[in-house]
Amino acid sequence: MKNFDLPPFLFMIWQIAAVIILIFFMVSLVMILSNRKLPTREKMLWIWGTFLLPILGPLLFMVFGREGK
Repeated sequence: MKNFDLPPFLFMIWQIAAVIILIFFMVSLVMILSNRKLPTREKMLWIWGTFLLPILGPLLFMVFGREGK
């Protein structure tokens, strides 16, 4: 597999970062769906935000959206 002409060490760092972002994304989706305090409309908005902004969306949910109403 071609590693985009990166040195092996940097390619490994890039892969680790991608896995961490993917895990963060999946955890935020599970947290959104399992949050009983959030109304359905807000859950849908957070899910859309998470899909549209895969790094910033989960971070914003962790900071602002966990409490619900």
